[in-house]
Amino acid sequence: MLPEFIKTNDHFRHQRYVHALEQSFLQFDQSLLLDECNQCLNNIRCRHESYNPTIIRRQRNPLVAVDTGCTAVVALLSKTGHFYVANIGDSRCVMRVKGKTIPLSNDHKPTDVQERQRIEGAGCYVVNGRINHGLNLSRAFGDHLLKNNIHITASEQAVTALPDVTVCKERIRSGDFIVLACDGVWNCMSNKEVCSLVRKHIKRGVQLSKICELVVRRCVSPVRPLNGQIGGDNMTCMIVRFDREIP
Repeated sequence: MLPEFIKTNDHFRHQRYVHALEQSFLQFDQSLLLDECNQCLNNIRCRHESYNPTIIRRQRNPLVAVDTGCTAVVALLSKTGHFYVANIGDSRCVMRVKGKTIPLSNDHKPTDVQERQRIEGAGCYVVNGRINHGLNLSRAFGDHLLKNNIHITASEQAVTALPDVTVCKERIRSGDFIVLACDGVWNCMSNKEVCSLVRKHIKRGVQLSKICELVVRRCVSPVRPLNGQIGGDNMTCMIVRFDREIP
């Protein structure tokens, strides 16, 4: 269960952080349709396809962000020691503190009740856990093909870049850490398994960059999997370790 929103006299300060994160996600999502951004995305896509000859090339929209998308998770630590974690899709942030593993984000799937209500309200449908037989996520950057209902706002689209923001206040001790990773990791390992592995290698003095590599190697399939199979999805991992107490 996620930590509850902090209800204190700092309520308006929290709301300001939350609003800033929400607007940053939405504005970034819109910027993906600009010519300059689209050119950068096209260059990346072309390089990726040239390095991977197994990719099936198909007719694509010249605007990359129309038929391509990406999840995201962002963690912000304020001067007051509050964590603000914003996420869209199934990238995830997990905290290891006081010997506990604490999830700081919720995955967004089309089958979730609230997500499905928004999807259907935008004129789309969910079949076998996918929107219009296609996307198996309900929030993401890009995928503007599913954000084209002109009668509703950006936050009401079938797929939206509006993040959920979790606000958490935990007393951080030296040695505590958070892990941010995309679904390729979480499909293979649970929150607790990832944090246990990270903690074990931190105690051995292994560099954080090396631990990220070990986590990914643990998850990568030993054989070339079919698209979407466990161990074959995108894998990105970041570990942030705190070297002092945060009150």
